[in-house]
Amino acid sequence: MGVKVKRDFDADSILLTRRELQIMKVVWNDHAVTVKEVQDAISKDRAVAYTTILTFMKILEEKGALSHARQGRTFVYKPVLTREQATRNQVRDVVERYFDGCPGKLVAAALKSENASPEQLRNVRSMLTGALKHLPGKMEPKNADSFAAKESMSGMLERASRKPREPAAADVSFSASASEN
Repeated sequence: MGVKVKRDFDADSILLTRRELQIMKVVWNDHAVTVKEVQDAISKDRAVAYTTILTFMKILEEKGALSHARQGRTFVYKPVLTREQATRNQVRDVVERYFDGCPGKLVAAALKSENASPEQLRNVRSMLTGALKHLPGKMEPKNADSFAAKESMSGMLERASRKPREPAAADVSFSASASEN
């Protein structure tokens, strides 16, 4: 039983379209599926042709997200890309393209565009506190809780959304010969 996997597989570069994500959710849930099983699962909401699903699954295999093996006369597809990796890739892409590489801006935009309840805001604060505790060398774990307790949510988000300061022209010196090369 041979397994076909994309040779230059780079999990960090795989971005999924809406339809590909819909298919991958079925594969992730069932762990090993045929095209027909995916078609049946997706067609519960709206009929989709077998050949359409097959085409998308071939594309996913070319991207390196799926692999297949022959079982009798049928191909069985398995995930190569994990749900967690796919999520990281999509979030990284959104942060880079829409928020200038700054995750804090994403969080601030999400909180601004959604009517977050006080409980949801407390959950976000707890997640940020947990993230601060796991930053190596950035903050002592014992100080992270007291920092979060004193810090306002808006202050944390505002600070998180700042990009590192770029050096001013006066901070950078060039010799005449170096700038000419």
